[in-house]
Amino acid sequence: MHPRLRAIGGKIPLAMFIVVTAAFVVRLAMFMTNIGGVIFGKILWYDEAYSVFFAEHSLAEVIRFSGLDTTPPLFAVLLHFWTKAAGGSVLALSFFPFIFSVAAIPLVYLLAKEFFGARAGWLAALLVALNPLHVKFATEIRTYSLIFCLAVLSLIFLRRFMDKRRTRDGLWWAAVSVLGMYAHYTFLFFFVLEDLYILAEMSVGRFKAVRKWLWLQAATAAACLPLVFLFQRWSDLVYGGGAGNSYFSRAFGHGTPLSFLNYFAALFFGERRFYAETWFWAIVSLGLGVLVIAWLAAAAWQRRGDRGAALLAFMTFGGIVVFMAAGFIYDPRYYLIFVAPAVVLAASSLAPARGWRLPAAVAAVVLCLFMPLTGALEVTPALTFKYYAPYFAEKLEVQEQSGDLLLLDHFSDTLFRLYYRGRSETKVFFPMRGRNATDMFERFRYFDYDLMAPADTATLAGLTAGHDRVWTIDYYPQRTSLQDPTGLKRRWFSENYLLKQAIEFPPGGEEPEAQKTLLLLYEKE
Repeated sequence: MHPRLRAIGGKIPLAMFIVVTAAFVVRLAMFMTNIGGVIFGKILWYDEAYSVFFAEHSLAEVIRFSGLDTTPPLFAVLLHFWTKAAGGSVLALSFFPFIFSVAAIPLVYLLAKEFFGARAGWLAALLVALNPLHVKFATEIRTYSLIFCLAVLSLIFLRRFMDKRRTRDGLWWAAVSVLGMYAHYTFLFFFVLEDLYILAEMSVGRFKAVRKWLWLQAATAAACLPLVFLFQRWSDLVYGGGAGNSYFSRAFGHGTPLSFLNYFAALFFGERRFYAETWFWAIVSLGLGVLVIAWLAAAAWQRRGDRGAALLAFMTFGGIVVFMAAGFIYDPRYYLIFVAPAVVLAASSLAPARGWRLPAAVAAVVLCLFMPLTGALEVTPALTFKYYAPYFAEKLEVQEQSGDLLLLDHFSDTLFRLYYRGRSETKVFFPMRGRNATDMFERFRYFDYDLMAPADTATLAGLTAGHDRVWTIDYYPQRTSLQDPTGLKRRWFSENYLLKQAIEFPPGGEEPEAQKTLLLLYEKE
């Protein structure tokens, strides 16, 4: 072996180096977007546009705006500094979460090595490197790849604190936990489960550093207290204030046992098919979920009596059970935080294999993971309508005329800041009980439930006055329209303008009831 390679191998196993390189290469595809088999450069959607919007403001405003989002400020603050250094292009912005996605591979190696040794380490790293669920969010300009890394670090320091009871490990665990909760509110679930496991250890007399643990809890709570005051949507937890429903009912009214099984299926087989509305794929996804659960349960049983395996099994299954019991919305991006303990547990079942069994097992796992990877790049058909911004911006720039008005909703305005370079006058129509909410703080406070009412037609008349041609964005079916589910805006335009053109995205859809976004051109008679 070359001396330099030998030197590298003395610190980092060569297998680990290969796995990280493979992870890097596999994730490069995520700088593209596959919509219906057509490959585009990466296209941003609503949530990513929010992150970019926050990051472009001053640091104080970044923190202030984050209180209106469902994500705390850490990622937006880091992205704020990243854009100052790397610029605001889509490529530069996407590379920021990409760094965390690739960094997760050696971190998972360290986690598995901490629990089960070096062989389990590189096997776990391989499982994450090719994991379709982890790859899918490699360039998502949101906090998900960051919070995954923090979850891994949290487990590493928790394990060390439990085994050696060293204060410095406990402090690192507390510090990472604080960062995790400033990265995403779902980290609270993760932290509470870790605490519950420590309490279980206490109950059988295996955890002695009780006083240190109590001090760490107090320090963590104190450090996270600002989040309570930063979050601006406490009133959304109940009905009222113009809300169509409560934030609590939207966030905690979804999770079911089926989503529980779908998560485990997506964990190793990707999520490409699991939104399909056919009985065949529903049965397949549920069957795959049962298969993965059986594998992980067998891995935990194989190492019964091992405290590390017990902790990982508790985090793997306990987290999903808590999400399901709470009815938390099922979306793989939120469940990504519990992938790390699952893959390490899976790797522990492969590590003891000897002779031909190990390469055969690794080859089988790689094959199972690699096939769904082809779907990680593809936007789920049910979500395609959210990626309309560059398509509509291009159509507008070609067809717009002098004096045109582009009337945008909250979502479109945030997206078009990134894509639209045309010459039409742009205005935001944000109906709020008879007035137009143009203040950005107010818009982010109410954006996801305030609906158009008859009193808002006067606002429409004022906004469109003096314009013979108006472009606007709507959604089909009408009942899914973000702020006009009853069609009041459409009816007002039909009474005052003629509909001249309707451009749909995704174009050429074959399913008549599929969710679409429409770019509509209205003209005066």
